[in-house]
Amino acid sequence: MYEHILLPVDLGNESSWEKALPMAIEYCSAFGSTLHVMTVMPDFGSPMVAQFFPNGHEVKMMTNANEVLH
Repeated sequence: MYEHILLPVDLGNESSWEKALPMAIEYCSAFGSTLHVMTVMPDFGSPMVAQFFPNGHEVKMMTNANEVLH
């Protein structure tokens, strides 16, 4: 029925995915679907946002998010 399932999560808020993740896995098993999990990061390219973070923080956050999602 579904070839791909997308599950957006807030890595800082477990309640955003604690019930949805098991259900998404169940659907993927039932339909032979591929599960895609994603999160949204702030736009560090914006000077207004970037000024609040130390240099290199964007790379550190992206690396951490990638590890947690996997």
